[in-house]
Amino acid sequence: SLRDAALRALDSGEVKIVALNATCNNNWTPVDWNVGPPRTVPMAFEVHCELGDTIQGALEQVLIPGDVLLVSGTCNENVVISGTVVGYSIGGITLDGQGSATIHGPDTAKPTVDIIGHGTTIKGFTITGGRDGIMVERARSATISGNTITGTASQRDGIVVTTGGVATIDGNTVQNWGRFGINLNQNGTGRIVNN
Repeated sequence: SLRDAALRALDSGEVKIVALNATCNNNWTPVDWNVGPPRTVPMAFEVHCELGDTIQGALEQVLIPGDVLLVSGTCNENVVISGTVVGYSIGGITLDGQGSATIHGPDTAKPTVDIIGHGTTIKGFTITGGRDGIMVERARSATISGNTITGTASQRDGIVVTTGGVATIDGNTVQNWGRFGINLNQNGTGRIVNN
């Protein structure tokens, strides 16, 4: 942290201020005074897929529990919501399609949305493409609410909760999938209401 680096510098008895583009000696510890402490207050971030943003790109930023990604446009990507990105936990986040955004998974060998991060909420999207619409796996938990998840006869399942995953599935329209609309398997459990 910045504080630790400053304390190490004070312990050595040396603090040097160098020009912006200067190169530090090998035994120096650079300190960026513009970097503050980690953020602790959740925030909302906008993801404009119609302008070239991606959900995956937004997920690779440092997110904290309670953060919300407000998504607009059509996102042509398979999204993986993992437990950590660059060492930071991204559990407890919400992806909000605001009732009009679409996620279309172009890779038919993967789920359109693969949730392997704890406490994820995904709501208000139209979800198409992929092998499955949404998958919750590896003992992770999710809330899937108010989405339209549409497949084709050649695709597998609309929502899959598997390998110990846990999901609340509420108020979704799940239609036209080749195998199951909602599939709970391999110790996956779900609270399914109003679908």
